[in-house]
Amino acid sequence: MRGCLKYDVAVLGRRGQSLENVMYTPVTLWADFDGEQPLDLSVIRTSEQNQMSLTEVYFSGRETGGGRPRIYAVFAHALGADEHAPAVVLANDCDLTVDLDIMGYFCRRGYAVLMFDYAGEREKGRFTLYPECVSYANFQRAGRHLRFAEPTARENCFYEWTGVARYAVRAAKALSGSEKIAFFGYRRGGLMAWHLAVLEPSLAACGSLFFAGWERYQGRPKFDPAGSVMDMDDEIRRYLAGIAVESYASFLKVPFLFLSGTNDDCTDMDRAYDTLHRVPEDCELIYEFSPRLYGLLSDRAAATLDLFLERQLKGRPLELPQSCELSFEIRNKVPLLRLTSPGKEAEVKVYYAFDTVAPVERDWKSLKIMRIGEGVYEGAIPLRGACSRVFAYANVTMENGMTQSSSFAVGDISSLAAPAAAGHVIYNGMMGEDSFTCYPVEGLKRQSDLFLSQVPVKMAEGPLGIAGVSGTVQSLATYKLSGQAFRGEDENLFRFDVWSRQPQTLTVVFYADKGKESEYVYRAEVKLLGGEIWQPVTLKKENFKAADGRILKTWAVSMAAFLTERPAVFNNILWV
Repeated sequence: MRGCLKYDVAVLGRRGQSLENVMYTPVTLWADFDGEQPLDLSVIRTSEQNQMSLTEVYFSGRETGGGRPRIYAVFAHALGADEHAPAVVLANDCDLTVDLDIMGYFCRRGYAVLMFDYAGEREKGRFTLYPECVSYANFQRAGRHLRFAEPTARENCFYEWTGVARYAVRAAKALSGSEKIAFFGYRRGGLMAWHLAVLEPSLAACGSLFFAGWERYQGRPKFDPAGSVMDMDDEIRRYLAGIAVESYASFLKVPFLFLSGTNDDCTDMDRAYDTLHRVPEDCELIYEFSPRLYGLLSDRAAATLDLFLERQLKGRPLELPQSCELSFEIRNKVPLLRLTSPGKEAEVKVYYAFDTVAPVERDWKSLKIMRIGEGVYEGAIPLRGACSRVFAYANVTMENGMTQSSSFAVGDISSLAAPAAAGHVIYNGMMGEDSFTCYPVEGLKRQSDLFLSQVPVKMAEGPLGIAGVSGTVQSLATYKLSGQAFRGEDENLFRFDVWSRQPQTLTVVFYADKGKESEYVYRAEVKLLGGEIWQPVTLKKENFKAADGRILKTWAVSMAAFLTERPAVFNNILWV
């Protein structure tokens, strides 16, 4: 139950104690922060672009002891719209800066937007100017101050950056003339959203996209006994106590929205649930994990974001989704998942994955479920080969269009017998959409493209009336190869049929050790002939090369992606 893990990690520095031994908490770290200094706001330029009215500004931040940062930001609203509309303050990832594309996404929805730079100095464009005494707040000069708290949490980058964010909220109020302000952070910028949901209770809402803490445990999956425990020194403890999201979650005061993909590496999905469970019961919280996605959010998540902001900033009378419980049990030697929802649900989707301890590599499958009562659903998990553990969660979309993820379920299925896996066939058209997804192999062309406007996978008919699977967003991808049941043997060849109406280049991309420091990306190019034929393709390991020339040595890969410029349809993917 949410809130049951609330705790205080306070270890306070005492008079005479060396600075290295001071361990601040979310309460003591900010106790004497001065957020009321004059903004000294200066307008640099006004312009119009992409149907937006833009105002570039500088304003001052906190007094550092060596001067005050001059913070660069852009304030925008749609042309012809009310500049005094409720405002959204945006924080990008910490290696990025102001992005007019993502600002336009919110402007088109009727909000004024302020996006501020906190990454600091860079070669081109305007940026935030930091005093020399906190020069490490420039991302390019951050060094150990990004990940460590030395000598205290006040010398960590995120202390300085959250201070900048607090002044950005004040600037948004001054520029918009509105008291209705929401703050959203993208990826590592989301860390500040968790901070501000504690430190700025006057905010109407906060939200984090892809970030829910536990970054110091990156590469140590929660359910991997060999790698889940981290050796800690005082430096790490100072970071965890004073900066880490998981230490702030228990103190949340502002309505909060968390959105992420199940396979994103910015936050471990399993540990994200630990953060979410710490949020107090009386704090409004919505969270949704978009299945099988990395760096992208589903159309359901995009709708939830829009509705959440309409409720919090525009006063639209929308009922928030309630918590949904997903539980696992074995009944008559059959593994079952049971979902209990408070009702008013319009759609229920349950997902499960076997064994893979690293969330970034999991092959999430859709479970067939039956409604057995008011707000109660059950489904039997189909076993394939020898499996020891099953992971599961559900997404419940309410009648008003908001989606909430259920609790996270983990089940031990090691005692259950299962038919031997026949892993040579990875996919054929009879499997429908299967567990395919999309993947931004080449990154996002526009930041707002992270919000999908359509489902990423569909069935399509090819030559001879034969149907196959096709992607709608950049590349078709599958995590199936991460499991033992579908992994190729060294002597195998990788084979599939593909149809492309027009000639083009297909790039088959294999990811090994995905999400780890040892991650490698291998590519093989195939010339597609085009026309009304199913083209057979057979690839060897030596066809796949990494950017440094390394050749793929084993089929033990985490993910496969099929990248084309124009739509293509795939069928009969197998090992031969």
